[in-house]
Amino acid sequence: NDIGVNVKSAWHKDRLSGIYRGYERHSPWDVVQGEEMRVVKVGMYLQDHSNPRDHTGLRVVTGSHNISRIPGEKFDIRFLHPSVGDVIIFDQRLTHGGQGPHSPQDHIAPDEVKAAGPGEILSREGQRIMLQLGYGWNNIHSDDFETGTVMRQRLFQSDERGHNGYSPCALRVAQADFKKRGVQYACNNAAACP
Repeated sequence: NDIGVNVKSAWHKDRLSGIYRGYERHSPWDVVQGEEMRVVKVGMYLQDHSNPRDHTGLRVVTGSHNISRIPGEKFDIRFLHPSVGDVIIFDQRLTHGGQGPHSPQDHIAPDEVKAAGPGEILSREGQRIMLQLGYGWNNIHSDDFETGTVMRQRLFQSDERGHNGYSPCALRVAQADFKKRGVQYACNNAAACP
């Protein structure tokens, strides 16, 4: 999928977003023709996060891949502590995030609480680099995810579109592609579609 440099992400699920959600012909939680979505994210870490108080690597809400929404109140949050070169593989539907402060609605797993609070590392200076790849079982869900991801990457890498995959120009390109494919998807703001 991409190489993340200095990315700070709030809680999210790795599914198509904004205008690109139109490429999802079915919800990633639907069973279609007997097939479930089976797309995993493979994250390769190029910085050390092995300190138990370092919470800048990856935080996850366990079991959250089973529900489509990101709850306001999150329970059983776990921090992963990869070393340089470690690989973490997870279901892309899992609610997860990177570095940043906790909110009062973030409930850390009981065995993780001792590593939270004073002295906890919530952000880090300097470059953060992580290589991410997505792999999916060959079915309609992974086909849709690949189509939307390829379009998003094409538009983000386009000089003509100003490297902005959520610009009005990108919206027009995606809408034209939808029309060509016979996809009905109403969206007037490339970044804020449902």
